[in-house]
Amino acid sequence: MAHYTSSKREEMAKLYTPDKCKLYELVQYQCEASQHHIECTPFVRLFLRCAGMPTVEVTPEIDQPKNPTSTK
Repeated sequence: MAHYTSSKREEMAKLYTPDKCKLYELVQYQCEASQHHIECTPFVRLFLRCAGMPTVEVTPEIDQPKNPTSTK
């Protein structure tokens, strides 16, 4: 999987066309373990796969309180 800056991801997302590209969703879990239990929280990552191009992550970048980390 290729790693791009957020501006490159935005540029790639604009190229999305349903006939040439597919959007994929991946659910991952972040877990915290304590002495008595394990608590896991799901988070979703989005990837854009277009014919003839590398797969690009297009997950919005957010911080813990769900605020965008970069704004225009």
